Amino acid sequence: MGASWVQKDILEEHPDSDLKVYVVWFDMLAGDSREGWDGYLVSDPRATNLWDEKRLVSRTLGDSVEGASPPVWDAYLLYGPKTSWDDTPPRPIGTGYTVYGERDKLRKEILALLGED
Repeated sequence: MGASWVQKDILEEHPDSDLKVYVVWFDMLAGDSREGWDGYLVSDPRATNLWDEKRLVSRTLGDSVEGASPPVWDAYLLYGPKTSWDDTPPRPIGTGYTVYGERDKLRKEILALLGED
Protein backbone atom coordinates (compact mmCIF):
# COMPACT_ATOMS: atom_id res chain seq x y z
CA MET A 1 0.00 0.00 0.00
CA GLY A 2 2.78 2.47 0.90
CA ALA A 3 4.75 2.06 -2.33
CA SER A 4 1.72 2.38 -4.58
CA TRP A 5 0.59 5.44 -2.61
CA VAL A 6 3.99 7.11 -3.17
CA GLN A 7 3.69 6.38 -6.90
CA LYS A 8 0.14 7.69 -7.24
CA ASP A 9 -0.14 10.48 -4.68
CA ILE A 10 3.39 11.88 -4.59
CA LEU A 11 5.23 11.22 -7.83
CA GLU A 12 2.28 11.42 -10.22
CA GLU A 13 0.99 14.59 -8.50
CA HIS A 14 4.36 16.28 -8.95
CA PRO A 15 5.55 15.13 -12.38
CA ASP A 16 7.95 18.05 -12.91
CA SER A 17 9.62 17.94 -9.49
CA ASP A 18 13.15 16.68 -9.07
CA LEU A 19 12.16 14.25 -6.32
CA LYS A 20 14.18 11.07 -6.10
CA VAL A 21 12.75 7.98 -4.43
CA TYR A 22 14.67 4.90 -3.40
CA VAL A 23 12.38 1.97 -2.67
CA VAL A 24 14.16 -0.80 -0.80
CA TRP A 25 12.56 -4.23 -0.67
CA PHE A 26 13.41 -7.36 1.31
CA ASP A 27 11.63 -10.51 2.46
CA MET A 28 9.59 -9.63 5.52
CA LEU A 29 6.22 -11.34 5.15
CA ALA A 30 5.34 -14.90 4.26
CA GLY A 31 5.48 -15.18 0.51
CA ASP A 32 8.01 -12.37 0.05
CA SER A 33 10.91 -13.45 -2.12
CA ARG A 34 13.28 -12.05 -4.67
CA GLU A 35 11.74 -14.37 -7.27
CA GLY A 36 8.22 -13.07 -6.57
CA TRP A 37 9.26 -9.44 -6.25
CA ASP A 38 7.76 -6.85 -8.59
CA GLY A 39 10.69 -4.47 -8.88
CA TYR A 40 8.58 -2.00 -10.82
CA LEU A 41 5.72 -1.39 -8.38
CA VAL A 42 7.00 2.17 -8.17
CA SER A 43 7.63 2.63 -11.87
CA ASP A 44 8.22 6.38 -12.05
CA PRO A 45 11.60 7.13 -13.68
CA ARG A 46 12.61 9.12 -10.56
CA ALA A 47 12.28 5.96 -8.45
CA THR A 48 14.96 3.35 -7.99
CA ASN A 49 13.75 -0.03 -6.74
CA LEU A 50 16.34 -2.14 -4.92
CA TRP A 51 16.28 -5.62 -3.38
CA ASP A 52 18.14 -5.80 -0.05
CA GLU A 53 18.67 -9.50 0.63
CA LYS A 54 20.60 -8.89 3.85
CA ARG A 55 18.38 -6.04 5.13
CA LEU A 56 21.39 -3.74 5.27
CA VAL A 57 19.32 -0.59 4.84
CA SER A 58 17.07 -1.59 7.71
CA ARG A 59 20.04 -2.29 9.97
CA THR A 60 21.94 0.85 8.94
CA LEU A 61 19.15 3.42 8.83
CA GLY A 62 16.37 1.85 10.89
CA ASP A 63 17.35 3.51 14.17
CA SER A 64 16.56 6.87 12.57
CA VAL A 65 12.88 6.02 12.00
CA GLU A 66 10.72 7.39 14.79
CA GLY A 67 8.28 4.83 16.18
CA ALA A 68 9.73 1.80 14.38
CA SER A 69 11.55 -1.17 15.84
CA PRO A 70 13.94 -3.60 14.15
CA PRO A 71 13.71 -4.87 11.57
CA VAL A 72 12.48 -1.59 10.11
CA TRP A 73 10.26 -1.93 7.07
CA ASP A 74 7.38 -0.01 5.50
CA ALA A 75 8.98 3.21 6.68
CA TYR A 76 10.25 6.35 5.04
CA LEU A 77 13.29 8.52 5.56
CA LEU A 78 13.24 11.95 3.93
CA TYR A 79 16.38 13.87 3.03
CA GLY A 80 16.69 17.42 1.74
CA PRO A 81 18.15 18.39 -1.61
CA LYS A 82 21.52 19.46 -0.19
CA THR A 83 22.08 16.31 1.85
CA SER A 84 25.45 14.70 1.29
CA TRP A 85 26.30 11.11 2.09
CA ASP A 86 29.74 10.51 3.56
CA ASP A 87 31.14 7.61 5.58
CA THR A 88 28.15 7.73 7.91
CA PRO A 89 24.56 8.29 6.82
CA PRO A 90 23.18 11.79 7.38
CA ARG A 91 20.23 12.40 9.66
CA PRO A 92 16.94 12.50 7.78
CA ILE A 93 14.80 15.62 8.02
CA GLY A 94 11.69 13.46 8.34
CA THR A 95 10.81 9.85 9.09
CA GLY A 96 7.68 7.84 9.52
CA TYR A 97 6.33 4.37 10.09
CA THR A 98 4.29 3.13 8.25
CA VAL A 99 4.50 4.95 4.94
CA TYR A 100 0.75 4.79 4.42
CA GLY A 101 -0.06 5.45 8.08
CA GLU A 102 2.09 8.58 8.08
CA ARG A 103 1.11 9.66 4.56
CA ASP A 104 -0.29 13.04 5.66
CA LYS A 105 2.91 13.87 7.52
CA LEU A 106 5.05 12.72 4.58
CA ARG A 107 2.97 14.75 2.13
CA LYS A 108 3.40 17.91 4.26
CA GLU A 109 7.17 17.36 4.54
CA ILE A 110 7.51 16.85 0.77
CA LEU A 111 5.33 19.88 -0.05
CA ALA A 112 7.51 21.99 2.23
CA LEU A 113 10.63 20.81 0.39
CA LEU A 114 8.98 21.61 -2.94
CA GLY A 115 8.02 25.07 -1.66
CA GLU A 116 4.31 24.28 -1.86
CA ASP A 117 3.45 24.43 1.84
